[in-house]
Amino acid sequence: MFRVGIPPDVPTRAEFFQPTTSTVWVGRINDLSAGGCSIVIRPDQALGLDMGVVLPQAKISIDGFVDLTVDLVIRNQRIISDAEWVFGAEFAELPALSAQQLDRAVMQLQRLMIG
Repeated sequence: MFRVGIPPDVPTRAEFFQPTTSTVWVGRINDLSAGGCSIVIRPDQALGLDMGVVLPQAKISIDGFVDLTVDLVIRNQRIISDAEWVFGAEFAELPALSAQQLDRAVMQLQRLMIG
């Protein structure tokens, strides 16, 4: 599945409920595909984000490209610095309209990157 990085000048936001405390946490979307995205968060927000954890009703926003509420499933994690961790998340049970919006956003971002 094709994955496209988000240009640094495009504002992004991922909002989700932390699984054990129901606190709303916010991260930055690092890349996007039709099937998922990666989210950069602070290490203190990583509590409870183990592989397989479902984040229901997460809000995914990439300014000018996509603004959706989706269920996410954590699939992987990597540490990129002491201040940032990246979590790979898969979109779960997407409605057809949301899947089409994501496909379109990936293609538009790809064209933007190619320039």
